[in-house]
Amino acid sequence: MVRAIDTDNLNPLSGKNLRQFLSLQGLRVVALFPLIYFLASMLKLGTSPFVLASACCFGIYFAGRVAANKTSIKNSLMQHGGFFVALWLALKLFEFFSTGGSDSSPGSDFGSFRLAEHCLLVSVSYLTGFFSTLAFWYSEHALTAEIVFVALLLTGLLAGHRNYQLDAPQNFSAFAWENSFFQSNGLGPQHLLIIVGLLFALFLSIYLSLAANRPLIGRSDIERDKKKRHPLLSICLPIVVFLFFGSFAWLVNSSYTEQLARSSNGVGLKNEEGESPLGFHSAVGKTKQPAALVRLETGYDENPLGTLLYFREGALSEFNGKEMVQGAITLNPDVPLVTPGSSWVSTGESSAPDRKKIKQSVYTLVDQSNSFALDFPYSIRLIKNPDKDRFKHSYQALSLAPTIPINHLVYESVGNPDWTPEILEHYLRAPGSKSLSTAQIFDGFTLSGQSVASDEFGEDLRYAQKLLEIVDPMETQIGKAGRIVEYLSKASIYTRQPGHELEQGADPVAAYLFSEDKRGYCVHFAHAAVYLMRLAGIPSRIATGYMVDSTYAKDGHLLLHMGDRHAWSEIYVEGQGWVVLDVSPANAENEEAIVPDESLLEELMGKIDPAEEILDPLEPKDLSGKSDKSMLSGLIKPGMIKFALAALLSGWLLLKWLLANFWRFQSSPASRARWAWISSSSLLADIGINRKFGETNAEFSSRMLTEHDVDLSALGRIEERRSFRGEEGLNTSDVNQAISQTISSFDKSKGKWRRLLAFFSPLSLTRWFRW
Repeated sequence: MVRAIDTDNLNPLSGKNLRQFLSLQGLRVVALFPLIYFLASMLKLGTSPFVLASACCFGIYFAGRVAANKTSIKNSLMQHGGFFVALWLALKLFEFFSTGGSDSSPGSDFGSFRLAEHCLLVSVSYLTGFFSTLAFWYSEHALTAEIVFVALLLTGLLAGHRNYQLDAPQNFSAFAWENSFFQSNGLGPQHLLIIVGLLFALFLSIYLSLAANRPLIGRSDIERDKKKRHPLLSICLPIVVFLFFGSFAWLVNSSYTEQLARSSNGVGLKNEEGESPLGFHSAVGKTKQPAALVRLETGYDENPLGTLLYFREGALSEFNGKEMVQGAITLNPDVPLVTPGSSWVSTGESSAPDRKKIKQSVYTLVDQSNSFALDFPYSIRLIKNPDKDRFKHSYQALSLAPTIPINHLVYESVGNPDWTPEILEHYLRAPGSKSLSTAQIFDGFTLSGQSVASDEFGEDLRYAQKLLEIVDPMETQIGKAGRIVEYLSKASIYTRQPGHELEQGADPVAAYLFSEDKRGYCVHFAHAAVYLMRLAGIPSRIATGYMVDSTYAKDGHLLLHMGDRHAWSEIYVEGQGWVVLDVSPANAENEEAIVPDESLLEELMGKIDPAEEILDPLEPKDLSGKSDKSMLSGLIKPGMIKFALAALLSGWLLLKWLLANFWRFQSSPASRARWAWISSSSLLADIGINRKFGETNAEFSSRMLTEHDVDLSALGRIEERRSFRGEEGLNTSDVNQAISQTISSFDKSKGKWRRLLAFFSPLSLTRWFRW
């Protein structure tokens, strides 16, 4: 169809032009093949992504032949048009003969349709490579159009990664989570995405550097940019681009890791007395990064919450005047504040009415600050880790899970009769509770006519006013709690970016609760519910951990994600303990349920065996932020790596300095001449000028003078005489004069800056002791 390239007739494309032409053709293949393959895989077109990517590469190849042979574009288009018309007629004939007969198979119609669809997609892919390559070689504006297209494509692909959604592409995340190397070294989808981005940036900078000065074909002469460009610029540009994007990627990854560890869905991992792991400003989105695999060893069909399971990790029961924080451990004995590498036994009641004992095995996939378990655990014991490269820790928890719905407890009392007045006050402390009791609130309290909405302690009294708008004082306590949760669920809009503008030290919950649209996420909902319920005289707290839908369980196995981290409110019911009362907004912005990767879940299920208890507890793991990625990472500390790199750099610079200046410290003329010759030869080697194999000193000196205007003649004669006669007839002044002559000629022909830059070149070290 297109005549073969005549290598003897490539007058314009010869030498440098031909090398650049072939390099750019190769780079286009390297760029478009994975791009088409990735897009075809993501769009699931039905045709093999490999076939479509290969068709695009064939288009690039044939367009290159057209351009190299200077074939008439008109003739080439006519040939292509004839081929595709013939292909269309062949498909029509196939459709006619495959569907025309009465005895044709029922699926034959679809067979011809599928074949036509495959041919159409392959043709489009081929023509994309063909026409884009033709435009690239014939039009000076094609490169600009390609840059704009790639920029728009990248913008579209990366738009889904806003708010740190770095694990959004399913192909990337699945590969990172299923690859043993990535898992054993603590690498996630964000690292894979960053690596691919850096390689793409490096590739693109090289491509643009070559393409900007490409030969343009299709005119009387192949036109090139007449501006002279230093080759060093072409080398430095990709390096600078790579370093810039590398630094930016490092900052993004550092920020992502910090945000993910602190506030996935606004709920962090850190649990310390007097502090809160919750954040109010914004929440990282529902990342699908796997957090743990949970196997329910006991059935739980009696779950009063339907399919929702709450794995409690911590509890915030103390109000510090601004937000809820973790109280003293003794106030929440049902919360096991121990690391996943430690056993634990509850000091509280190990049996309760209307609760069922649930056994669950937990295999953590990321570092966790605290062990978590279903509802109220009364024991945690370590079990054997079936795969230390995949799972961080493994333990088994025995929990007492509720079986009665909250609406069946509506007439029960709240609180614990065994609590002291101080403990009860602790669980009823809320904004405004210092100046107003529950009885005073329900006894005709109103804010109308008051100039300020705060009491003498500076606490907001609008919470008390809002409580009166929501509940009926005559309702039962649990009825009031249900009414508060119902109101917040109907009135709230779930969003990870509420956009509240807060002054320093302002109440972050008030900005949500007293706004017209009530935008927020679980942290806002839980705080508002607890504040209102406490003002109503209902002991309550905020629980943190994971909330997961058991609908996605497989054979009793649940895959928990970092995006499943959650904060919810709980009330204390007499005789039942802490009971979940969670706000579930009816409206949500851009939220989708997290559907576990079934292949990953099955792969993890295949790695675990029946739980085997470990008698000796493991040492608690250091969770200061450094993960134990592997044995090697445990032995090599960051400080050691920095020291090794600094020592390597210092050693290299010291060797280079000695290579250039060691002759200055020689007292004898012979040694001075020998090291001066080595210094001069290494200087030339650093800029790429080397002594040929078998070349004598005199021949090398002569070639340097004629080809490079570097005068080594005097120093070469002294070095040759030293080699045969030793120190006889040598003196220091002659050697110094020869060295000065060499340096002066080098500076005159190559420039002083060239000699300075050569000091940082590693080339001479590869030719050590060859002079």
